[in-house]
Amino acid sequence: MLGPKDTYMEPSVVEFLRESNAIECEYSDIAFEDAVLAWQEVLEYEEISELHHICVPHNILLGRVRPVVAGIIRKVNVEVGGRICPNPGSLRRMLYQWMPLLKEARTEDDIKNLHVAFEAIHPFEDGNGRIGRILMNWQRQKVGLPILVIKESEKEEYYNWFR
Repeated sequence: MLGPKDTYMEPSVVEFLRESNAIECEYSDIAFEDAVLAWQEVLEYEEISELHHICVPHNILLGRVRPVVAGIIRKVNVEVGGRICPNPGSLRRMLYQWMPLLKEARTEDDIKNLHVAFEAIHPFEDGNGRIGRILMNWQRQKVGLPILVIKESEKEEYYNWFR
């Protein structure tokens, strides 16, 4: 698998991907390699306007660690942090309403709010946080903002975004 040893990546990207995985208690080399590949996939996108722009990198991200749910919009109800997430039947519609907002997001606050909105949709059974942070940093790069590294040690502060 391709990783930072095989291709140059900015140190901030390596740190972002490692810490993003760590927030979810995912420390394996395989998970990191797949996060790198998912990031590289997203970097190829001019825009995120179709479901495959989210499902393909999610499939790459979880394909080896959770293949049963990788890249598949969830078909079951889930609860996160005591909150029941939207009904599976509404997820595609919600994502298609969310995606066009990316074109308008230019500020750190706009991008943060879109990340919070994505996580509220919670379109996958697993891996929503990691793919959401990849999409958030893709958007930050698109508008010239630096990579946002959210450290595992800061995850409680990060979780406050969602309260």
